[in-house]
Amino acid sequence: MTMRAGSLVCALVLVFAASAGAQPRVWPGPRAEPTEAALADARASFVRGTELASEGRWADALEAFERAYARSGVPAALFNVATTLRSLGRYVEARDAFDQLLEGAPDDADEELRAEATRLRSEVAARVALVILGGVPRDPSAVLWLDGVRLSLDETRPVTRDVDPGPHSLRLELDAHAPWLWEGTIEDGARVTLEATLEALPETRRRRPGLWITVSLVVAAGLATGAYFAFFHDRGLQPASEAVIRL
Repeated sequence: MTMRAGSLVCALVLVFAASAGAQPRVWPGPRAEPTEAALADARASFVRGTELASEGRWADALEAFERAYARSGVPAALFNVATTLRSLGRYVEARDAFDQLLEGAPDDADEELRAEATRLRSEVAARVALVILGGVPRDPSAVLWLDGVRLSLDETRPVTRDVDPGPHSLRLELDAHAPWLWEGTIEDGARVTLEATLEALPETRRRRPGLWITVSLVVAAGLATGAYFAFFHDRGLQPASEAVIRL
């Protein structure tokens, strides 16, 4: 595939990702040509990341690789960011990192690196699930939470979000209505369609959300996180990275 054709494919991929209801994550590189000191720091972070990955310390390795890319802008560092996210089961972010790598790699980028990134991008994208939620009113007071995190809503309906496989929770709130709740486990690559139904509260029960809502959301987020890791542990999907490379 030529660079021009490859760029077109990546652009279409990014458009599709944006259509799923949230902007793709972007990893910032250096704003100017990196200095020798910045490159030295990037090399040290990259080496540290490979050591941490070999020890199975994936979250720490991710931080090191992100620093290496932020300081150098080297494609290999972003590649390792993507593969580490893949190893952590964070497939939505891994897909976004591979897309950024493939879209931004220069014409003389390592063809082997590009080919491997393309292959892994297809793999993680196939594991990303899609949630389609109808019944969300176009009302400024409507608030939607996914796993305890408030989502930004626009006018697009139904609301769609890409999610990683595993346990998830949704909560929809609207003034003067009882909250709508959903909890469930979503499988790899699933397309889940839901319909929110909101019940109006009697006048005597129409109170503004209080502290109990905040507390319940924090608890729900904690339970969802614990269930997520239990989900992968029970399925034997321990983090593994087969594509960590060195500068």
